[in-house]
Amino acid sequence: MLTKLITQKKTYKIFNWDNIAEFSVIDRTPLAFRPKGDGDWKNNRVGGDSYLLVMINKIPY
Repeated sequence: MLTKLITQKKTYKIFNWDNIAEFSVIDRTPLAFRPKGDGDWKNNRVGGDSYLLVMINKIPY
């Protein structure tokens, strides 16, 4: 189970690098990394969740 993200605001989500690492170490097939696939961090609900901005350790991405 992925570590709970630190905070979620209406306009952005806040993560730490451990959240990113836990998401990325999951073994996925190459097809999972297609847009809106399970490996697409920007669109995955435990990742960027389609937000335009995320904060990782107080740095916007």
